[in-house]
Amino acid sequence: MSKKELVERKHDFSSGPATQRVSFVEAVCTAALRCNNMRTEVNGVILFLAGKKEPLFYEKTLPLLDMNFLAYYPYPVHVFHEDMSLGTQEEIRDVLPSARSVTFEDVSQFWRTLPHGVSEEQLNEWMNTPEQLRYHKRGYRIMCRFWAGLVWQLPSLDSYEYYWRLDTDSFLTKTVPCDVFRLMHRRQCSYGYRLITLDSVNVVKDLWPTFEKWAVTALSTNELESVTRFALRDNTTEYTRMMYYNNFELGTIALKRHPLYTSMFRFLDENEPLGILRYRWGDAPIHTLGVEAVMLREGWRKCHFDRNFAGYKHGK
Repeated sequence: MSKKELVERKHDFSSGPATQRVSFVEAVCTAALRCNNMRTEVNGVILFLAGKKEPLFYEKTLPLLDMNFLAYYPYPVHVFHEDMSLGTQEEIRDVLPSARSVTFEDVSQFWRTLPHGVSEEQLNEWMNTPEQLRYHKRGYRIMCRFWAGLVWQLPSLDSYEYYWRLDTDSFLTKTVPCDVFRLMHRRQCSYGYRLITLDSVNVVKDLWPTFEKWAVTALSTNELESVTRFALRDNTTEYTRMMYYNNFELGTIALKRHPLYTSMFRFLDENEPLGILRYRWGDAPIHTLGVEAVMLREGWRKCHFDRNFAGYKHGK
């Protein structure tokens, strides 16, 4: 099956036993969800991870977010960063006048340390193999590790029920048509996404067999069969590399803190082949497998947002 055919079938969640289907709804903005009364707000937060040089973040992403969403629905914004100066933090606050609050958290400790058993010398050797030379280096791989699992255990997220993750180059070019947090809450969705795409074959090496090693002891037979059906689709032998596009994703904190999700991440992070650092496994394919496992276990619902929702664009 071609990449196009796989992606076109991305919304077919109806296969499999009735007890092992993930409920799925379209994210439709109604008049009731356009109300911006503070009493109707949901306990949500918008999350970013900012590097040291992010001109598009300050000049475009944040002004568009303020103009097209926060001006109508003033939710808090929380920015994870690496040693961001106080001056830069003030600049960010200045371009987000409508936010309920703008808070910052230095997470540079995660970039200074590697997982147990991995040395800097070993990481450099992995990154400089012929297969890996063309792919992202140390900082990006640790970023993948951060979003795949480390971030969800931070105490700073304890007080929130929902999150909306955006990249520093995620652009909302049109007015967001409703309160997305209320939409998720009203539709009883634990996860919200725009589209499913495919990752590069070279950066998911051994991910599926490693996930299977965890799954055979953590999931029931029916659960593993359902996740396998999602991940392999009609191909019974080859992992299709399907992943939720996570430069725009919403979800509950409970989803990413679920014991099943946490167990999966720790297994992938701590066991051979240590693929996040060795093969540059991305956070998107990792969290996709974890989300599927949890949603199947709990019977939780997904919301699909139109790919052009709020004129969303990513990149320059």
